[in-house]
This record gives sequence, structure tokens and C-alpha cells, in this order.
Amino acid sequence: MPDTLARLNGLTVKYDSSIALEEICLDLPDAKIIAFCGPNGSGKSTALRVMRGLHQPAAGDVEIAGKPVADWNARELARKVAMLSQSPNAPSDLTVAELVRLGRFAHRGPFSVFSKKDEQACHTALEATEMLQLQDRALAQLSGGQVQRAWIAMTLAQDAARIFLDEPTNHLDIAHAFELLDLISRLKTERKRSFVLVLHDLNMAMRYADHVVLFKNGKVAADGPTIDVLSEQNISQVFGVRCKIMAVSELEKPVIVSWGEAKRN
Repeated sequence: MPDTLARLNGLTVKYDSSIALEEICLDLPDAKIIAFCGPNGSGKSTALRVMRGLHQPAAGDVEIAGKPVADWNARELARKVAMLSQSPNAPSDLTVAELVRLGRFAHRGPFSVFSKKDEQACHTALEATEMLQLQDRALAQLSGGQVQRAWIAMTLAQDAARIFLDEPTNHLDIAHAFELLDLISRLKTERKRSFVLVLHDLNMAMRYADHVVLFKNGKVAADGPTIDVLSEQNISQVFGVRCKIMAVSELEKPVIVSWGEAKRN
């Protein structure tokens, strides 16, 4: 894979007359876990959507795997990048297995038979997300966390080298959130996958991300290695809270302790 997962060149994005992202320039490294962090409405999810070709920029462009997004056709891009949005929808009577099989759409023709390779990809995804025992259950019969894991299994079944997840720990309890991010970390190392995650939990970003982009008001406030970007000064300026970065003897990475409000710039 190229050394650069994605390149954003002077990217400006609008919704009607409102500017969501303004002149964003980023080079995102490949083979890493990258976290997009920032306050609500700062442009994190919009950046992810534009990188996946789901929203057209007003100016600038995006390259994925060394090629402009506009030059990929939909099926080719889906083989390169899998994405799970914040609030995906599916019929409530769909089973987990049926949902996960939908992740193979980019690898199959309109009338092709489901192959052994397709079946194996789905089995691997279900196993990785601990959903094998629930594969015959309808989505309506699952808890919120189980539904989220089913959607993540579908995304993994797409078998793309680059995976974008918008708030993947949404609806997950803390144990399953750690399990999911542990899984993402293993997939990065063992299967050479690259991830871009929208995360609100800065401590999760500190623990798991190799690289962080901090967004504020549609612009990049900071970008680089996690330990450099998630500094006390940057967090206070971007989120408007006071905080301390503290070492914990049992952990390899420091933790962020925040409290109260700081003066917003």
C-alpha cells in the first residue's frame, strides 16, 4: 500500500450555504489507526464522508491510495475503503448473517453466486466481532451494542484495506468498546489494515490511535502523532476545558483528566 492513506488538498465542504470544512490540507499516513477528534459540529464526520466519496467538496480534492476519489468508480472504491456511518439503517427483521453478507457487495456481480471466499470473509468477520452465535438472530432481537457489532462485522466482511468508522464505540458498553478497539489494533498489525475513526473519547484516542487530527470550527487545529496532538494546551483550546495529562504506572499511555471550563479562544 502507498505510504499515504489519504491526501486532502485545500478541501472546502459546504452544506447549502454553510461551510462545514474550510481549506483543509492533510496527509494521513497509511497502516495506522488515525483518530478524528473535536467538538460536535467541527467537521470530523464530514471529512470522513468526503474521503469515502459520499459528499462532493465545494473546492479542493481528496486522494485515496494515491488516486483522486473522483477517478474511482463506486465498486472499485468500495474494495479500497469500507465505511460505517454513525446511524446505519436496515430492516429490523434482517438477520445478523444476512446483514454481514451485504458487506460482500463490492466483490460480486449483480447475479453472481455467493462464493466460498464470500462465506469465509463473512465467517471471519462474525468471529472477530463475537457475533457467530447470534448470526441467525434478527436485528430487532439484539441489544444496541450487539447491533453495533453486527454492523462492524458487515464492514469487516467488505475486506477493504482501509476502514473508516464514524463513532464506532457508540452504543457499546465500556467492556465492548475496549474489545472493539483491541480488535482494530490487532487488525492493523496482523492484517495490515488502516483505520480512520471518529472518536469522542479522548482517552480511547490516546490509548489506541497512532495519529490524531483535531478539528475545530471546520478547520484543523492540530495534526500529528497522538502524544503530540493530545496535549493539555491543544485540548483546552479546542474543547474549552481544563485538563491534565497524567501517567499511570499500570498503563503504557498517559490518561487525560479534564474538569470545568477553560476560556475559549
